[in-house]
Amino acid sequence: MNRIPYYKSVIFLIGALAFFPAVGTAALQKPVSGGDQKEVLVIAGKRRLYYHLQESKLVYTLVGPARVEIISRYSSARKKRSGIPYSFTLVLDATDTVHVRHRFQISKSIRSVQHPNDYFTHSGNDYLNLGKGRHSLELIPTGATNRPVLIRVLTHDFPDRFEEKTWLTPTTAPTAVRVLTQEKEIPYYEVTHAIPLQVSLEGEHSLKIISRLAFEPWMGPSESYRIQVAEGKKILGTFLLQSERSGEATSPDRPDIVPGKWRSCIVEMPPGEHHLTVKILDRDRKALLRFMEYK
Repeated sequence: MNRIPYYKSVIFLIGALAFFPAVGTAALQKPVSGGDQKEVLVIAGKRRLYYHLQESKLVYTLVGPARVEIISRYSSARKKRSGIPYSFTLVLDATDTVHVRHRFQISKSIRSVQHPNDYFTHSGNDYLNLGKGRHSLELIPTGATNRPVLIRVLTHDFPDRFEEKTWLTPTTAPTAVRVLTQEKEIPYYEVTHAIPLQVSLEGEHSLKIISRLAFEPWMGPSESYRIQVAEGKKILGTFLLQSERSGEATSPDRPDIVPGKWRSCIVEMPPGEHHLTVKILDRDRKALLRFMEYK
């Protein structure tokens, strides 16, 4: 199974996202090394610049605090019906390593300016949050392939917090699981890979997902997990997280687990009505979630 660790230098900011909703301006980042091969894709009538990740790595210098969005697509010379797998490795600050694997189908509406006869998959969107200061990010190709992975790295600002917020109840949730911490009783909802949660919201809002990994006896003091958010068949994002056993939180409804320290991520939603599916990608673990809508 693909275990994806969350970056150690990011842990502080992921715990403080209540003060920094992840919306704001986005800036395209250019690699300081690699990136000689470029691809301009026409997506929904707009031109988007991507860099080839194939024979050599891409190296970026980034400045935090910021949320990093890594958009990836695979190119194909043939129009395939089945999903196409691809992978690459992330290394942050020369110490923390993440192995990323995606599998997506070909998008019918994307065309390349340079290679109009090629086909390209739907995008994989992976998110990381950087703490204050300068950071190096390396994207390294994995596996032998004669086709490049296309990479586009964006950084998003953290603007001021929104004033209005509403707690949302999942539409398909079972009975809430109570978590006790600092004499407060807080309702969470359990999610697994096989049993996802669904939540609905309307409008151009931001959805904050607060999660606690459910630590079981076989787990270590620190474990990684991945949360994926989808709307219909479209995957909106995969969030890479790591948590530790909480020394304060307990659950009277689930005495067989120890709630982890809370982590959070933000999903930005365009105008309209939205019905989201949220699940944990790791088949051997569970998480407890809460949902907050920012207006």
